[in-house]
Amino acid sequence: MTGRTVAPRCVFLTGATGFLGVTVLAGLLTKTEAKALCLVRASSPADAQRRLEQAFLAATGRQLPPGRAEAVCGDLALPRLGMVPTAAERVAQDTDMAIHCGAEVNWSKSYAALRAVNVLSVLEVARLCCERRPKPLIFVSTLAVCYAHDAPESVDENVDMSRYLAGMPLAYAQGKCVAEHVLGAFGRAGLPVTIVRSGLIVGDSGNGRSNPDDLVSRLLCSAARTGVAPDVDWQVDACPVDFVADTLVELAWSGHTGARILHVHHPCPRHWREIVAWLNVAGYRSSLVPYDDWLDHVRRATPKSDPDLRPLRPFFLARPRILSGQTLPELYFEANRERIEASRSRAVLRRCGLRVPTIDGEYLARCVGALAAAGHIPDAPHSPPKRRLALADTETTIAALLRDHFGAPGLKLEEIQRCDVDGGIISELLAWRMGQEAGVAKYRVAFRRRRGAPVEELPLILKRKPGDDLMLAVGEALAGACGATLGKVFRANARGLGLLRAHEREPDLYRIDEPRLRNHMPGLYGSMKERGGQVFALAIECLDSAAFPSWAAPGRSWPHQSIRAVVEATAQIHSVFLGRTRSLEQKSWHTPSPPSEEMLPLWRGLADHAADFFSDWWGESSLPLQRRAAEAARKRRSTLAAMPRTLVHNDFNPRNFAFRPAVIAPRLCAFDWELAAVRVPQHDLAELLCFVLPAEARPDTVIEYLEMHRAKLQPYAETALDRRKWFEGFGLSLDELILERFPLYTLFHRIRRQPYLPQVLQNWRRLREWFDPAAQSGDVSRAEAIY
Repeated sequence: MTGRTVAPRCVFLTGATGFLGVTVLAGLLTKTEAKALCLVRASSPADAQRRLEQAFLAATGRQLPPGRAEAVCGDLALPRLGMVPTAAERVAQDTDMAIHCGAEVNWSKSYAALRAVNVLSVLEVARLCCERRPKPLIFVSTLAVCYAHDAPESVDENVDMSRYLAGMPLAYAQGKCVAEHVLGAFGRAGLPVTIVRSGLIVGDSGNGRSNPDDLVSRLLCSAARTGVAPDVDWQVDACPVDFVADTLVELAWSGHTGARILHVHHPCPRHWREIVAWLNVAGYRSSLVPYDDWLDHVRRATPKSDPDLRPLRPFFLARPRILSGQTLPELYFEANRERIEASRSRAVLRRCGLRVPTIDGEYLARCVGALAAAGHIPDAPHSPPKRRLALADTETTIAALLRDHFGAPGLKLEEIQRCDVDGGIISELLAWRMGQEAGVAKYRVAFRRRRGAPVEELPLILKRKPGDDLMLAVGEALAGACGATLGKVFRANARGLGLLRAHEREPDLYRIDEPRLRNHMPGLYGSMKERGGQVFALAIECLDSAAFPSWAAPGRSWPHQSIRAVVEATAQIHSVFLGRTRSLEQKSWHTPSPPSEEMLPLWRGLADHAADFFSDWWGESSLPLQRRAAEAARKRRSTLAAMPRTLVHNDFNPRNFAFRPAVIAPRLCAFDWELAAVRVPQHDLAELLCFVLPAEARPDTVIEYLEMHRAKLQPYAETALDRRKWFEGFGLSLDELILERFPLYTLFHRIRRQPYLPQVLQNWRRLREWFDPAAQSGDVSRAEAIY
């Protein structure tokens, strides 16, 4: 415990049989020596004590310690909290502090219906804290008070939200706001008051114990049961109940004067769409549907068809006049909600040694598991392996790879330190399904090659990938979250997307001993199968963060000379196998494309899904163009197959780039070759320019890059690289990108926003207009015709 003042000997606690209150009680009894007097609604003192003991046992699995917690019979809705005079006198006399957790958390009732419990009870608790001697009061409010249609864009702890009371459409928030205003007056009069505005309070981070009646639990259960979930832009600002309880217990020792407000919310909230994607990976088939369609589902909900959402219909369907026709939940969508500032609160929590638990797949699995165990939803069809990956497993893998790489059988690790790295949504979902770290992780390793040898340090990247079946299963789950039909066609046709054998392809390519290729790849420390061949590990060179210039970030427009330098490096990479791809096509990881007719259902499904985004970014419908790209795939691929082909990276964009320091200019290093394929070299160039082309770029600039690429490759070609065919291959490659790669990006974008994607698609649209193969006239492309 940190920052203590005088430890309270006895705490008056309300809401002790509720979800938060009983967790606070457990914290008080575990972390302090204080006794607790707990207000419990019951018909008699004996019944009150029995209810308290039952709630504590159900929440903790333990018996209530004798003599540490005593129930006081009462009722928050009544004057003097419904206590008999002797009980009220005892509370005023014997307690040193009050923690007021009790409330009716109801998103549908009116202010009048909630006033007694949520407002007048606060006045009664404050009066008790003033009797005999001043006693600090901690009051649990809600961040919902910060959301009003006329509130400031940013709300910090100093903003008096009572000024915006009339703009709060949620009666529950109104009640809490009035209670805060009342307590502010007590604070100004000298009573130490702490108002804790909490975000949504969700399941215990340790065991997943959840409140089945809260908003998040009901939405989760409904999505798992019915298979539909609202497609809304909602950051679920929620904290595990044990963290909120620990905060309240720690604040009991944090002395202050007057009234203060603290914002307790999650610094890294999860998006609702990410939660739905996780449900699909766990095996619950649930698809995001347009919000209005989902509201129709809510409107039709019956106690039998959707028992979870039926009680919340008034909240979801209400359209308060002050919201100009919007529903209540829309106030909390990202486009409408205020920004919550909590810098002062975070400083207080840091001094208390408190850190918010991560909301990840493991946490969601515990919460859903607890709901399933209680019978609220079926058991998850898929669960991760019971044995989780330990640091020792990572050490074993890295040590084995380095022994092999250095030819040092006696190599021993002295220290291993994991460095934080932002992982993608696929890596996170895979990690949960695999039961271990998946995707990319950075480590700093200290080792000795043999006993007595000096310690060496090495930064490296460790990639862990599953086999094809699990990769496709997670991809299917992601597609299914975006639409039930899309999930089905993905399952039927995903093997034609070039995603197979990725775990074999990348290490095999890193072993090619060809300087023109090696100069633009990371060094390989080794690869191996882990745990019965189910997981494939790959250790590669890690470049320092200084190797990532600011202009090279995804979504940034690149300087002209930087693009030229990368085009030259691209030509060196492509020159190695140009026109000599037979050896690659004989590799086990090379998977020929299936007939276009087989892929049409998936391409159409991807196009229909992506059209929502592409059309918005282009300002016109994208479907006609996307469908033409699908229908013409057979002819296009036949034309491309007759052109000079080579090894292409096939995911060639700044997300996979680093730059080595060099004398003249930084040298490109391309990572993540797991999707590499045999294609025309223009394919990588087309993708690169979609990512990095400045908005002011003109066709002549793009022609310069194309001609430079062609000229650098010509010495390595077996025949002359025809200019017209070169431009045609570039235009056809653009159509290939809009057929599969970019629509696949929108699956990720729907679940977790990819901020670079709008610019990429806008650049694609410009390039396609300039280099549309169908618009070529003789030897002149449209781009050349403009200039």
